[in-house]
Amino acid sequence: MSRYYTLITYSGLLAAVGFIIGKVVQENKGARTFLALAVCAVGVNYAVLGAMTYSIGNENDVIYPTFASWTAPGVVALLAALTAGLLILTPITYFAFSVFARQSAKRFTMLYVAANLALLIPVRSSLAVGLIALSLVILVLRQIVAARRIDSALATREGHFVIAAQFLPVAILVGRNFYFYAVDEFMLTLGAVIVYAVARQIAISARLAGNNASGSLLRIMQVLSAIAVAFGCAAISVATNVADALLIPLVSIVFSSLLIDISLTSSTHDAGYRRTAAIVFATGITLNLFNHPGLATALIGISAGLCVAVYGYSVEQKSVFVSGMVALLSGIVYQLHDVVLMFDFGSWGSLALVGVAAIVLGSLLERYGLALRNRALAWRSQFAEWDY
Repeated sequence: MSRYYTLITYSGLLAAVGFIIGKVVQENKGARTFLALAVCAVGVNYAVLGAMTYSIGNENDVIYPTFASWTAPGVVALLAALTAGLLILTPITYFAFSVFARQSAKRFTMLYVAANLALLIPVRSSLAVGLIALSLVILVLRQIVAARRIDSALATREGHFVIAAQFLPVAILVGRNFYFYAVDEFMLTLGAVIVYAVARQIAISARLAGNNASGSLLRIMQVLSAIAVAFGCAAISVATNVADALLIPLVSIVFSSLLIDISLTSSTHDAGYRRTAAIVFATGITLNLFNHPGLATALIGISAGLCVAVYGYSVEQKSVFVSGMVALLSGIVYQLHDVVLMFDFGSWGSLALVGVAAIVLGSLLERYGLALRNRALAWRSQFAEWDY
């Protein structure tokens, strides 16, 4: 406990030195640097409190290094430490945020304290920690969006620090599990979702600010994290013994959905992301039909191919239309293959049906052949003008 109170004292000293430098020495950069360090130290203090909270009533085989080995002597001592932390660290946080972004200081102080209190939850399972971290990210992003609408100071460098500081508890929460405990597919997937969500929000802000250079980098981060999320969902499916026939469609649907979402937040190449999403979706459904042939996968391929082909036709994009037609025709060909296998050519009734079908088809071609040919030529010239 003495180590913990020493840490609180250091946090207070950092804030005090920052105040003295700013008020007495009149040097703003140094003062803001010390205040920023004090805010970061607050997260460290709550991480220590989290370790002591977990030490009560929880036993595991993890051997912690010295810097991470914290044990509370009892519940009363732990409550006293928590009370002292709230009474000392909360004013430090509010003072620092008042210097950086006065109008939003109260909002972000409450948010920062709430996020740090999540470090005290005595759970270490990947799924629970991942869900807590994801919930915190959603809460933080919503508050940031609301605050940026009314506080122009958040667009400054100091405002960016206040925003970035809100993610420090999330980073500690996730990093703690990655460093000390076994990480499974749930944690990795939720981590990728968190990266995607944060990159998405920053990309929206960059688009509104007209910063296309950083927007390109953020879109790359979004695409990479989207790939990680898609394959993470597949890994979770394998771990939970989901049918193999659902793996490829799951990856295709998740990845194509995220690509469509990226197109909505992108200021450039938005049509390209939607085109890629359609191709990924149609290709995945087609591959699944070849890997797991069956009536259900064939019907899904026909439905998905028809949807993609219609979309490609509406936006006049060759690659999307062709991908949809490939999926559609693959499903139809599979069904026809089954029909041929079940068809008995030795039966007089079967031969009669073939003859009737041939006569009807010949009559239709005789009557509408020229019109169909002209329609096909016109459509081919129109198709040649489409974008790839």
